[in-house]
Amino acid sequence: MDLFYSIACIFCRLSPITLIAPVIFFSHIPFLVRTLLTVSWSVIIAFSLGASVVLPENFHWFYLIPEFFLGIVLSLGFHAANASLHMVAQLIDVQMGISAGATFDPVNFQTTSPVGTLLSLILVATFFGTNLHYEFLYFFSELLRYAPPMAFYQVDADFFKSISGIFILGFIVASPVIIVLFLVDVILALISRSMPQAQIYFVAIPLKIMIGIIVLALVIKLSGHSLYYLLSQATTPWDHLRKY
Repeated sequence: MDLFYSIACIFCRLSPITLIAPVIFFSHIPFLVRTLLTVSWSVIIAFSLGASVVLPENFHWFYLIPEFFLGIVLSLGFHAANASLHMVAQLIDVQMGISAGATFDPVNFQTTSPVGTLLSLILVATFFGTNLHYEFLYFFSELLRYAPPMAFYQVDADFFKSISGIFILGFIVASPVIIVLFLVDVILALISRSMPQAQIYFVAIPLKIMIGIIVLALVIKLSGHSLYYLLSQATTPWDHLRKY
């Protein structure tokens, strides 16, 4: 019975990440498949931890509520990594002039931009291509050793600094595209000022789109390590959970 309760606690911690408010890596997977994955991971982790997870003697089902809210806290790092790329992607869309191509995503219940969708798919490929899903499960199981079910925890001030640092990393990844497009705007403004009779506006839109796509392709090609570091930092806020 203790093993069953351990599986239930682990499932409640994982469900906000994979089921309730899934991060971008799991949002494209069908709900039934995600449920089966979450159950299987919970069983595997519970069996691997074994006696290292100590449950209280009088277990009640309402003990699962804090575990669920802890799972929400754990998912903030991955949501911050995805949100940081979406934030800078919207800036790139505005600079390139393709922000009108934004569509509503019924899966994530948000408006997605063309560049944001591209960066999200690249983030998914980086997550699984660099075996970060193994590191995610490892860190999650180690967190269960450090903060076992039914324990009380709190977050320190560095937790929110880690979240804000993820947004800074996301801006650094896409900042070359924003800077180049800003310089293109400055050059076009100078040309328009020196030659008022020229219709710079009709030339600027396709030119900025072409330059933006070229620079974005170069940035994506050279930012593999940066995206890996961005995703690896998504678990750093877990280090600032303090048990008391």
